[in-house]
Amino acid sequence: MTTRIMDLTVLIEVQALRKVVAEKEKDNDIKGAIPYLAKVAQIFDKQQPSGGSGNKGQPDDDMVRRMTLVLAQADAHYQLGRAYQQTGQYIQAEATLTLTARLLEKVSRAGYLTTADAQQQLLATYDLLIDCYQVMGKPHLERGMMDRKSKQIIRMSSTTTAAMPSISTVAGKQCALAPCIKLKGWHLAPVSPPYSRLPPFFFFLIDRQSSKQA
Repeated sequence: MTTRIMDLTVLIEVQALRKVVAEKEKDNDIKGAIPYLAKVAQIFDKQQPSGGSGNKGQPDDDMVRRMTLVLAQADAHYQLGRAYQQTGQYIQAEATLTLTARLLEKVSRAGYLTTADAQQQLLATYDLLIDCYQVMGKPHLERGMMDRKSKQIIRMSSTTTAAMPSISTVAGKQCALAPCIKLKGWHLAPVSPPYSRLPPFFFFLIDRQSSKQA
């Protein structure tokens, strides 16, 4: 039996859009990639976790699913916001990256910001917003974002890996697309190709029961 965070057809559509984005970026056509990045973000904005284990003995299962989807949604908006920022569209970048920060902070408050990738993406979002505010001449917002970043760094440094649940499994099921990635200080556990080349957080979009349970 397979349990999905997203409908498989939607995931295939997202992967196709990501492929076009990669081709545009390879040609250094960041502006041309923006419509496809926007479509990916729009898709994630409309998603709700699908499937279900049917195991009532796992009270955290639904929360893990929701947080996994929020991480993917945040990543989609981060990629879009960064593209806006790189092409000088600072108003759009500010709006998109502000949403990214809120989504990742939501996951952090829930205790599910467990990978170095996700934590560093949140810090990078703060940095991009700080740059936007500098260019837009908003020093008060710039200072506010710097304070927000400092508080988040303190939160991250005070959270141990033992206290954080892993989002690489759901109700005891193993991820079907990649091995478990857990926080070890500020470094990712080793990931072997081809998984290391997959887009961030796609690792968690499909999971399945272990072979012992099949």
